[in-house]
Amino acid sequence: MYCESPEAAKAAVRNGIGLGILFRDIVEPDIRRGELKIIKTPELKLTIKTFVVRHKNRPLSPYGRDFLTLLRKWPSKSRAGKAPLTANNRAAIIASAII
Repeated sequence: MYCESPEAAKAAVRNGIGLGILFRDIVEPDIRRGELKIIKTPELKLTIKTFVVRHKNRPLSPYGRDFLTLLRKWPSKSRAGKAPLTANNRAAIIASAII
């Protein structure tokens, strides 16, 4: 099942439709209220694809250009042979609501 937003995914879980994979900061308030529960899955290694975006009609500011230069120099090849960077630290797998 695909949900259009994190709120829709949380609502589906609360209604017993299944599980969801969301960032921890999205579900933290629900966890504190006892509405959702994290399922720990250390064997599951999640990786996420991210994009750098900008306004299509505005030039980058000097800070934006500096940041983009820094990102382009990021040492992605230096991680060869190391464990992949994952979203496990930020992602939370949420289960049915605790009622």
